Amino acid sequence: MAKKQALLIFLVGVTVLGLAASNVASAAETVKIGFIGAYVGPALKMSKDAEQAAVLAVEKVNQAGGVLGRKIEMIIRDGGEKPELHARQAREMITQDKVLALFGGGASSCVLAASAVAKELKTPFLVSVGNSSAIVWENGHRYAFLFEPNSVMEGKAWVEWAAQQPWKSYAWIGPDYEWSRTTLKTFQDQMAAKGVKITMQKDLWHKLGETSFTSYIPILKASQAEVLFIGTWGSSLNALILQGLNAGLFEKMKAFGLISEDVAMSLGDKLPSGLYGFSRAEFTYFAEKYPAGKEFVDTFYKRFGIYPGGFSFCAYDSIIAYAEAIKKANSLEAEKVVDALKGLKFKGPRGERYIRAVDGQEDTPVCIGPRMFKKEYGFAVLDPVTIIPAEKTWISEDEAKAKRGKE
Repeated sequence: MAKKQALLIFLVGVTVLGLAASNVASAAETVKIGFIGAYVGPALKMSKDAEQAAVLAVEKVNQAGGVLGRKIEMIIRDGGEKPELHARQAREMITQDKVLALFGGGASSCVLAASAVAKELKTPFLVSVGNSSAIVWENGHRYAFLFEPNSVMEGKAWVEWAAQQPWKSYAWIGPDYEWSRTTLKTFQDQMAAKGVKITMQKDLWHKLGETSFTSYIPILKASQAEVLFIGTWGSSLNALILQGLNAGLFEKMKAFGLISEDVAMSLGDKLPSGLYGFSRAEFTYFAEKYPAGKEFVDTFYKRFGIYPGGFSFCAYDSIIAYAEAIKKANSLEAEKVVDALKGLKFKGPRGERYIRAVDGQEDTPVCIGPRMFKKEYGFAVLDPVTIIPAEKTWISEDEAKAKRGKE
C-alpha cells in the first residue's frame, strides 16, 4: 500500500511539473510588446494610424517566422491625453503584462512621462507619435528611440524650405505647450542664423485641443502678415482651417505648417487648395520611390480603406527596427537589443534607414510642399514634394551628447 501511495504521489508530481513546464513553454511562445496611444483628443487619428501600421508590421514579422522563432504579440493601451496615465500604462504593461518593449506615443508630454518609466525599468521605448526633441536630447536616455523627425529637426526643415520663399512678415498660431514653443523658437533662431530677416507680426497660443478660433482669426487678419505659420495640429487644425476659410483668413495671407495628410483626408475638397503642408512620410512619394513603400501603402489601403499618414510609416519602421535589432543581437534581453538598435541600419517603406547611436534618433526626412486636391485620392496631397533629409536638420553628435548630459 505504501509503495502504491508513493507511486501515486510521484505520478501526480510528474503531471504537475509537466503542466507547469507546459505553461512556461506556452508563455514563452510569444514576444509581448506594448503599444500606448492617445485615443481621445487631437492625437486620436495619429495614434490610430500608428497602431494600424504597427499591426501590419507585426503581421509582416510573424509571417516571416517571428523573432528567434517566436511570434510577436502586441498589447494595446489607451493613455488618453494625460501624462500620468501614459506613465501608469507603461508601468503596468512592463511589470504586469511583461512586455519587452514599448511603442506608440501621444502628445510629447505624455511620451516624456512614459519614457521616464521606460528608463526606470530599463525597457526599450520606440516612439512614433509625439516628437519633442527632449525625447532624445534633453530628457533622452539609453532606452528611448524616436522614429520621427524631432521638433527641432522639423523646425529646421521649415527653415530650409521657408528661406527659399519670398515672405518676410509672419504670424504664428499654435498650442501652448513644449513642442510648439520649441518649434517656433527653432524656426526664428535658424532663420536668423541663415541671415534671413523676418518680422513676427503676431504669435498666438491656444489651449491644447481647442476647437474654437473665432477670437483668434480677426487678430491674425489684422496682423497684416504675409504668411501664417501654423503649429496647430489634429482636430484643432481642422477647426482652424474651416473657421479660417469661412472668415476669409486665407484670402488675406498664405499659410504653411502642420497641414498633414490626416487633416487633408478628413477635410477632403474643403481644404483650401495650395496651403503648404508637410508629412513625416508623404505616401505618394514613397510609394513611387520604393517597392517596399508601394507594398506598404497598398496593404494599408486594402486593409483599412484609407491611405497611410506619416505616423503610419514611423510606427511601421519602429516594429521592423525592433525585430531587426533582436535578430542582430540574437537575444530578447533588453540591454542587448538596445545595443543593437544603436547604429542599426534597416530597410523599411521609406528605403534604407539608420538609427543614430548617440541619441536614438532615426534619420527621418521631412516632406514639405503645397497641398493640392487630387480626385483619385479624394483629398489634397503634397505636389510637388520637397524632401529635407535628416543630415540638414539634426544637430551634430557632439551637440547631442552635450544636451543629453549624464544618463
